[in-house]
Amino acid sequence: MFYRNQFSIPFIQVIGSSGKTTTKEMIGAVLNEKFPTLTSLKNMNSLVGVAKNLFRLNKTPRAAVLEAGMKSSGIIRAATRLIRPDIGVITSIHSAHLTRLGSIQNIIAAKAEILEFLSNDGSLIVNWDDANCQRLPFQRYKGELIRFGFSEQCDLWATDIERQGFRTNFKVNTRDLQFACTINIIGRYNVGNALAAIAVGLKMGMSPMEIAHGLEHFNPVNGRLKVYHISDGTIIIDDTYNANPDSTRLLIDELIIMAREQPVVLVIGDMERPSRDIENYARSVHFNIGHQLAQGSFQHVMAIGLWASEYVRGAIQAGFPQNKISYYETVPAAEASFTFLLTPGTTVVLKSSTYTKLKNLPINASGNC
Repeated sequence: MFYRNQFSIPFIQVIGSSGKTTTKEMIGAVLNEKFPTLTSLKNMNSLVGVAKNLFRLNKTPRAAVLEAGMKSSGIIRAATRLIRPDIGVITSIHSAHLTRLGSIQNIIAAKAEILEFLSNDGSLIVNWDDANCQRLPFQRYKGELIRFGFSEQCDLWATDIERQGFRTNFKVNTRDLQFACTINIIGRYNVGNALAAIAVGLKMGMSPMEIAHGLEHFNPVNGRLKVYHISDGTIIIDDTYNANPDSTRLLIDELIIMAREQPVVLVIGDMERPSRDIENYARSVHFNIGHQLAQGSFQHVMAIGLWASEYVRGAIQAGFPQNKISYYETVPAAEASFTFLLTPGTTVVLKSSTYTKLKNLPINASGNC
């Protein structure tokens, strides 16, 4: 804390059940258009990671964007006490930590710990499309509340969202402004992440042109909807760093739309850790996502992992063709069949948590994904 107090620059802290790293990177891309900005390295968002990122500060940065993760109650409080942010960003509150914290109420309470050390002269930027975010105890915060989302109920909202290849165009609206932006990533939820970054930019006095130009410099980090063009014409979208039921559902909604326009193969792994103590919960959420998969006209769905058989069971029960879905318990067992799915003109989407190790699938002869 002593080292942190040597710097009087604006500090921005990003928390949430999903979207933290992408939002942090978007904020960094926006702010760097005007201010030299220190941004957390990769996904270093544990308490140790927060401390290490703070020690990277020197006299050069004029702003700092730090991501803070959470595995249990008290972690956000400790991280926020270290960062002492001027601006807090909450991307989402999902059931990602349900097996550890026991209830969504406990998760909301744990996220709300950011309010204890967020500057009362600053701003809290919140995803207002997330019903759980709306349940935060805002009465405990005396600073400015900035709500972003997709309706005029928000202070900042997006309209005219249009996917163009693997880029997304949209309009940003406030009570006083309207301007166009483009992000180099797909997904309506990533437009929401961009709105959080835009809100930070506006709060920091940046112009719409500066903000839009900064966002164009954003590129997805590895494992988070990173697009790779393979030499034979296959396109790989790698979203294998992390997954939880809510973020997976959001991605599948996008892929259902994409599959109407082009051949899409989905390789989907486990979202939850392979531990028998959560078996009933894990089987249930994977089965329900299987039901959702049945709504898409995918060229093929390959399910891999301990719980992934439930994707198959749920999809087939909901009417998905049995000859278009397959199951493998491990990545090595799936390798031979996977290579037959890599055909020119096909977009292959890899979605899982790191437990499943989908990154080890043989993408091409050189091993590059």
